[in-house]
Amino acid sequence: MNCKSPGGTNDVAAYKRSSLPKLVESLPRTRYVVGDNAYTPTEHVLVPFSGSEKDDHGKDSYNYYLSQMRFRIEMAFDRLVSKWGILKSPLNVALKNATRITYCCTILHNFCINEGDIVPDLQAGDPSELPPEYYVSCDRSIRGQSQMRQYVLDKVNEHVLSRPFHNVLRNDI
Repeated sequence: MNCKSPGGTNDVAAYKRSSLPKLVESLPRTRYVVGDNAYTPTEHVLVPFSGSEKDDHGKDSYNYYLSQMRFRIEMAFDRLVSKWGILKSPLNVALKNATRITYCCTILHNFCINEGDIVPDLQAGDPSELPPEYYVSCDRSIRGQSQMRQYVLDKVNEHVLSRPFHNVLRNDI
């Protein structure tokens, strides 16, 4: 969590201004965060495929499941704000105190979850271990390309995952 940028700041600009990129890129190889198309894909930042790439069936399925993860992130923020009503309206306090209040709410929120007061909709499981070939060149990433994204795409295709039919119909309307 980061409180260094005002609410109207572009997500990517706020991200770059924070210490989060360094933290994210230091994650173990089997861990990653999910972003939207504004972010550059790396071994630790998964983003959707865009343009003509998303017309590929496997990449469309990957995009669907990635969007489901991003939706869960939005739900987590909604849950945080709902639990801590002070966050529902602008905080009329000094900026340094607004940061402290926000940090405090997130720490208390996580404590409540850990104590069973709030049951998350999804339980995050441990990711499967990546095969050795995905470890070899991760340290030599090419900006804008991601072996981790390709690995997840391969898993989507391997398990023959598809965008649900009702979603395809809704998007075609």
